[in-house]
Amino acid sequence: MVERSSDKNQFNELAFVTGKGTTTEVNDYEYVDGISTPGKYYYRLKQIDFDGSFNYSNLIETEVEGPQVFVLSQNYPNPFNPLTMIKFSLPVDSYVKIELFNTLGEKVDELTNRDYSIGNHEISFDASKLSNGVYYYTINASGVDGSLFVSTKKMVLMK
Repeated sequence: MVERSSDKNQFNELAFVTGKGTTTEVNDYEYVDGISTPGKYYYRLKQIDFDGSFNYSNLIETEVEGPQVFVLSQNYPNPFNPLTMIKFSLPVDSYVKIELFNTLGEKVDELTNRDYSIGNHEISFDASKLSNGVYYYTINASGVDGSLFVSTKKMVLMK
């Protein structure tokens, strides 16, 4: 059993990896944790024998780092019809607003307007109510540390 904790006290089961049984041969086992939230994590193995008894391995400590800079990525796919994904990265917890504008500079939609934690995020955007054309999406992010980030990208809707 693979277990993870963020405080060395409360461990959660992540996965069960089937063992090779009693053997004198060296065996390698692998588990990849898909965690993306920045922070320090502790892992241990719980070896369970056939009679129900168990032993824990030594703790292994690792640190997942978050993004170092603000990033607004190009939407994908682009051109799109009618769904697209917009990804952005935050180096600190931030209040984020992403707005959509037409070529005349008129706001046509607000994609998000809320707090986000440090890390990588993505928003799915459905433009089925919009007409074909070029649009611009702008992110305004205000970090809890006082940092500000503004960036604009172009997207093309082709129905």
